[in-house]
Amino acid sequence: MKVIVFLLLTALLGAFPMVPAVAAHGTAVRRCAISNFEAEYKKSEAVFIGVVTAVAKEGDKKIFEFRVERFWKGVTDRNLKVSVYENPKFQAQFRADGRFLVFAKADEEGGLIDGRCSRSKDLDRDEEYAEEDIEKLGPGTVCEGDGKKCGPTER
Repeated sequence: MKVIVFLLLTALLGAFPMVPAVAAHGTAVRRCAISNFEAEYKKSEAVFIGVVTAVAKEGDKKIFEFRVERFWKGVTDRNLKVSVYENPKFQAQFRADGRFLVFAKADEEGGLIDGRCSRSKDLDRDEEYAEEDIEKLGPGTVCEGDGKKCGPTER
């Protein structure tokens, strides 16, 4: 009986490796702490509220195109693309036709990227969760009309 219990425990423990998981782009998957507002704003290349108008996939990267409604930092065009690297443990929160507050960082190629440890928030599902950040951001700049350009970015 002891041998059977030992074999079962050994088999169960062997089924779950004791090494950290690795994300698709080679970094260890860990829990993350979302930065406080000031730190996240400072690290972000662009901060805006927008609606996802298109979604494309390139390998393990999803590219979301946003129609910007209001912005605080880093926006010159009304339409912006933000990439998110996905893996089996992390899927982007953005979805077609969803409205989001986005804190996007710059990637190595000069584009915008967001990820799992971001302050970006889904405004359709829980706008109250974003109220504190929106209050701290202030009124921002509204992108008006059908034009492609927004305006200068000042907070």
